[in-house]
Amino acid sequence: MEKNCTQNTYKIEYSLLKDIVLFCNSRSVRDGICVHSPVVKMGFHEDMFLSNNLLSLYAKCFGVAHARQLFNEMPCRDVASWTMVMSAYGKIRDHEEALELFDSMLVSGEFPNEFTLSTALRSCSASREFKPGTRLQAIVTKSGFDSNPVLSSALIDFYTKCGCTQEAYRVFECMKNGDIVSWTMMVSSFVEAGSWSLALQLYCRMIGIGFAPDEFTFVKLLSASSFLGLNYEKLVHAHLMMLGIELNLVLKTALVDMYCKCQSMEDAVKASKLTPDYDVFLWTAVISGSSQSLQFKEAIAAFHEMETSGVVPNNFTYSGILNACSSILALDLGKQIHSRVIMAGLENDVSVGNSLVDMYMKCSDTIEDAVRAFEEIASPNVISWIFVIAGFSEHGIGHLRHLEQCKL
Repeated sequence: MEKNCTQNTYKIEYSLLKDIVLFCNSRSVRDGICVHSPVVKMGFHEDMFLSNNLLSLYAKCFGVAHARQLFNEMPCRDVASWTMVMSAYGKIRDHEEALELFDSMLVSGEFPNEFTLSTALRSCSASREFKPGTRLQAIVTKSGFDSNPVLSSALIDFYTKCGCTQEAYRVFECMKNGDIVSWTMMVSSFVEAGSWSLALQLYCRMIGIGFAPDEFTFVKLLSASSFLGLNYEKLVHAHLMMLGIELNLVLKTALVDMYCKCQSMEDAVKASKLTPDYDVFLWTAVISGSSQSLQFKEAIAAFHEMETSGVVPNNFTYSGILNACSSILALDLGKQIHSRVIMAGLENDVSVGNSLVDMYMKCSDTIEDAVRAFEEIASPNVISWIFVIAGFSEHGIGHLRHLEQCKL
């Protein structure tokens, strides 16, 4: 009787702890770690379900260092334990530690599953670790996961990031038709490699076998079309509309950017007005596109409209509008933009700084403002030096002595 009562109490305690930790983990409730001590005291610390849920809770709410400490203290670990900690390192971009943990897992005798391999491949992609990535592909094949669409897509992404488009395509061709993610990954791989015609050909093949593209596919495809001419651009745009793809801000910005790169600003502006939504990236695309198409007044008008709408410019926006000021020698407007740059705390940004140097060198009768803008740049690049040297040359050879005063 007493034994049965003890067993029932044990089951109730375990069930209660299980429910609490599961609830807290699913909702990232920090107070859930309070059950950690009872789990240990009641002898449940070897239970993998409780331990892994606590491990996940520590990683979500207290960071990878606390999760790693618990992981190191766990008397038993399974593949889920290893994968969770690897994933936690990946989320903070400590990919080296994630891959070292993967190696430790193999040494321990624990065999990875598809989620472990996917996590490790993401770390290889992010850190461009070629040799570990190829070793992972061998493990994927050996484990019989080579037809897994998630892992195949991860391998395509890995080879693309490492600049190995042919290897990415080999992985893609070994798939049994794949899924929308793998098709989009492969289109993206061709775009990244500058193989824009191949990207469009793959898209046509994708449509031919019955795969319906989504907005992510079209974002990549629009990028390829911008290098192939206006006819291709309009064809892709028409297909996007025909399929009824929802024109969200990311997709609309890609569409506008595509038309801007072909200097078809009339189409770019029309595309920007297809929906009422605007953000800083869309406005920046319109402003930069207008400036690059020599429509400087339109660029300035778009900038003022953006400010009126309440959207806050970023460094690329300021760079684009300053380029317009340089081209029409609008020194007063350039100075106004410079004051906004200072208020935004972007005077140290290299992109903005370069545009300021160029603007002052072209618009001002003196070089002092340009030199000050140059000296504000936190890390001048080659473009910075080209602008400042060209500016000194334009203002007369005597000003070249100021190069000695510029920071090296």
